[in-house]
Amino acid sequence: VLMRIVQQEVFAQELADLRAGRPVKSESRVAQFRPFLGDDGVMRATHRLQMADITTEEMHPVLLAKHHLTNLYLCHVHVTRLHQGVEACLASTRRRYFIVAGR
Repeated sequence: VLMRIVQQEVFAQELADLRAGRPVKSESRVAQFRPFLGDDGVMRATHRLQMADITTEEMHPVLLAKHHLTNLYLCHVHVTRLHQGVEACLASTRRRYFIVAGR
């Protein structure tokens, strides 16, 4: 639910395009990830490892952007991972989410 809020606030035009059955505009900052709407209505990225032995959630992570709720989630991951460094937290996060410009 929180991730939908982030997407609605940051990717409003992209969501509107996808819901209308149109591709995301090429000048969008998420166009390179070939986004699509998942069954849950959340915008997801098309992963480059289509033949890898990974879960569907890992293959098509939810697209997020810099946002207060994204920062809160990252703080949560940082604390639950016992204050691991930035790279470890991002690696853990990227199993389910892809943060655009997330370093």
